[in-house]
Amino acid sequence: MKRNIKDLPTSTTLLDLCRKNDPDAWVRFLKLYKKLILFWIKEYNVPHVDSDDVLQDVMVTLSKQIAKFKKDANGKFRNWLRSIVCSRSMDYHNKNKVNRKKVPLSTVSKIPDPNFTADNITIEQEKKERAILGQQIITMLKDTCSPAHIKAFELVTVKGMSSKEVAQQLNMTPENVRQINCRIRKMIRDEFGDLL
Repeated sequence: MKRNIKDLPTSTTLLDLCRKNDPDAWVRFLKLYKKLILFWIKEYNVPHVDSDDVLQDVMVTLSKQIAKFKKDANGKFRNWLRSIVCSRSMDYHNKNKVNRKKVPLSTVSKIPDPNFTADNITIEQEKKERAILGQQIITMLKDTCSPAHIKAFELVTVKGMSSKEVAQQLNMTPENVRQINCRIRKMIRDEFGDLL
């Protein structure tokens, strides 16, 4: 059953629903984060043929640990999740130490650091991660928003166009474009805010 963002109580976020073990919420969570998790797994030099296994290990760990996540002043869910991906990738490499002897040193250097912290993330990595999540959110909005509204949101938020420029391009008023963007931003904050 599709869950419409508009049907969610305003105080219930996707994170809250995952903590309550809501199956639909886990499906939405995976839809939001799968590409980013696979991006990290690849970054940690896990072979493509084994990436789904590591993804499954990440999801099992996450389902057991999600209730423990607490957002503090410096903590972001994404950094916490990345540390889980790092740990499961490290587990993968530890299980496959025999194979490590057969790969060049430059490849071994990409094996995750067990002391990973969010401080190690570069601005470029942050941009890539935000782009992956942003694209997934736009894909998920297609379940609840009209194509014209999504286009208006993309042009303003992703392309950086003004409301007036978008209004002219989409045959809307600038006020409509601003309202659409406010509504969509609120929907994103309400459902995904604590996960981004």
